[in-house]
Amino acid sequence: MDSSFGLLARVARWAALSIALLTSPLARTHEVVPVIGDFFQEDGQLRFVIVGSFEPILAGVDLTGLADVNESPLSDQSDALRRLSPGDFATRLEQGWPMVAGRITVRVDGEDLTPELLSVEVADAPGSNTARESRVVFAVPLPRGARALQVGWPSAHGVLVLRQMGVDQGWDGYLADGSLTDPIPLRRDAPWWPWAAGGALVLALIGAVAARARG
Repeated sequence: MDSSFGLLARVARWAALSIALLTSPLARTHEVVPVIGDFFQEDGQLRFVIVGSFEPILAGVDLTGLADVNESPLSDQSDALRRLSPGDFATRLEQGWPMVAGRITVRVDGEDLTPELLSVEVADAPGSNTARESRVVFAVPLPRGARALQVGWPSAHGVLVLRQMGVDQGWDGYLADGSLTDPIPLRRDAPWWPWAAGGALVLALIGAVAARARG
């Protein structure tokens, strides 16, 4: 199959899924819907952008197998967080990030890295019966020469729909039940050593010319 056709088909499928999940009338206050995420490489790091309802996660609700947050004994705590203003909830989410991040696995070449929170944006609740979305951006530094990534999402946080951006035929899929992805190949940036070797050669030539001039 033509690669460009496959890419367009995948983009269309993910766009349709994202719209269906984030704008569906079924996404009511207590409805459990997947978190939607993208990740990409830039400036020596992996950056993740995830969008979803974070009140249940921050309240400690175990979303494993739940269709409705009201099924949890902690639903009242989730409701209390939702009643906060967007700014106040963003602050609470920033404060609670170590707990949230501690359950997320970002593994590069077998080494677990700590997700660093970069930003939190919380939307106004569109209505009393509709879930509120938060946009969370976090990153991990990429070791030089990194080859493969694995991502793990805890079942307590529900389901994560994730896709790799910025590369042809990027990985996409979903994580549920605390699963870990298979190794995802990372883009290999140009190695630094040829440039270093070239610089050393230039310095050696300059030294040789200077020595001949002195002779």
